[in-house]
Amino acid sequence: MTYPYYDYKGVLFPDIISRETLDVIPDYPVRDDDIFILTYPKSGANWMMEIVGKVMKAVGKMTTPEKHTTWCFELQMPGLDEKPRHVLAMDSPSPRIIHTHLPRQLAPKMVTNPQGKTKVIVVMRNPKDVVLSLYHYDKMMDMEFGSGDLETLESWDAYATNFLEGTCQFGDIYDHALGWWKMKDDRHFLFLKYEDMKKDLRSAVSNIAVFLDTSLDQAAVDSIAESCTFNALKTAWGNSDHPMKKHLCRKDVVVSFYHFLKTTEKEFGSIGLKSLESWDAYAADFLEGKCLYGDFYDHALGWWRMKNDRHFLFLTYEDMKKDLRSMVGDVAAFLETSLDQATVDSIVESCTFNTLKAAWGSSDNAMKKHICRKGVIGDWKTMFTPEQNEAYDAKHKLRLEGTGLEFDFE
Repeated sequence: MTYPYYDYKGVLFPDIISRETLDVIPDYPVRDDDIFILTYPKSGANWMMEIVGKVMKAVGKMTTPEKHTTWCFELQMPGLDEKPRHVLAMDSPSPRIIHTHLPRQLAPKMVTNPQGKTKVIVVMRNPKDVVLSLYHYDKMMDMEFGSGDLETLESWDAYATNFLEGTCQFGDIYDHALGWWKMKDDRHFLFLKYEDMKKDLRSAVSNIAVFLDTSLDQAAVDSIAESCTFNALKTAWGNSDHPMKKHLCRKDVVVSFYHFLKTTEKEFGSIGLKSLESWDAYAADFLEGKCLYGDFYDHALGWWRMKNDRHFLFLTYEDMKKDLRSMVGDVAAFLETSLDQATVDSIVESCTFNTLKAAWGSSDNAMKKHICRKGVIGDWKTMFTPEQNEAYDAKHKLRLEGTGLEFDFE
């Protein structure tokens, strides 16, 4: 199954978006209560659609949001869509949630110059993360559905160069962003950043609800935010029958361990691991459990059996990175101690990654000074090949599905 690319008015499109569709989209009839979601690819479209659907359901405006929702309405996916999605959306009940990746100059005129009560939400994401996410996504789609006719998929360097030059599907990301940014002062538009949603999803949900002229109590906001976290959606979409959705969400221990052991070996001499000579060999051994301290999942699931025992407190590294204050509070409570806010703040400040890296880096302890490297969530992406990513995801799902144990990869 191949999807050749062609140029339409200076923008590259795959042929699953037809010229005929692009010709008629500008005159597409928009309803007064439509909610449009606009994104460049891999910038949070499905995430936003989930949130908007849940908000509308919570206030009683939709019973089954899926029936109201159309993703990438310029698309017609072979084997999935009988007609172009913009045509199918004509039969969707109101209020409709319609998503598009189209740049402003090719979008419906009633969206680029909205009237009445039409709502338009634009989600933007930083270009560096977009291109990496899009590269891995295209590689997985190529593996799942067949060649996408993108020679640049054979090389990350070529793919990144083309993206930088704007010779990529849906065109230059800056043209796309700046085109829609012209509407920043229009009351019909709400602009959100993917990164801000990641940092404070509850606030984003609240802002979206207000923009949609709805009212949610705190419990409803909390419920929607909890159900729309990366891990929650990754689990839900990973089990989806939809062939596209299951690849939307995409591993840090192995990368961190590899660099630590490499540094340790450089400092103290060989530690007898042949696989350290190659990242690929080390990653393969780790996946098979042939590593120091044994299989990662055996270790995690072994201790996870004690999750309901009051003597145990389970924390994730990722949660500690995101909200260290809450973690210090939880640890203090678990240890049956009472700390005032000033003490909590002092401990947090002295235990940030940068503070500890500076302290340990100047330590006389030869091991301790190598413990901190980056401490970044998602650093696995700097090392994993698409094949390794797929293999690790498969084992992750195999070992943890149904256990209630989850990890945050972003």
